[in-house]
Amino acid sequence: MTIQKADVCREPLSSSAASPFLETTIIPMNSPEPLLIADLDELLELLRLSVLRLRHQLEFAEARVPCWNQLVQEVWRTGLMSQTAILGRLIETRLYAPVEGGHSSGQVIQASLLIPGGVGILPWNTEDFVLYSKISDGLESHAWAHHIPFDRCEPAHQAALADELPMLIGGFVRSLG
Repeated sequence: MTIQKADVCREPLSSSAASPFLETTIIPMNSPEPLLIADLDELLELLRLSVLRLRHQLEFAEARVPCWNQLVQEVWRTGLMSQTAILGRLIETRLYAPVEGGHSSGQVIQASLLIPGGVGILPWNTEDFVLYSKISDGLESHAWAHHIPFDRCEPAHQAALADELPMLIGGFVRSLG
């Protein structure tokens, strides 16, 4: 895959725009051949575009989530909605940091909108996530104990939430009836 060098700083990326870095490039790390400078330049360009997209998503989320969270709180205060958990997709799966003896599980990060509480993430231990997923309303009933509000999320998670906002806000509006 060849990346055309463009002045992407002048062309805003939209979350729906097809970007070359969204395609998967497989680089065999066990290849006896060293990476060529052209390969390194291509990787550098892919990384640069990925960082640019993350920045764009982060700016988008930072501009919109506080407003939505304020509206969620206002709806909560009116009594129109009871305590509700709207759970989104998993936005990350990761291993725990290495420790002596290792870990038997990892962590999944789920997008969420809690009423009250607003947009944020739910970091779950993978074993707990699987267990609660098998129980009716299991994840929803444990959501408040795990919720991290948007303003306390890592920037990468805040950026990932930008893509989840339409589904979360749509679920909120549908819950209003």
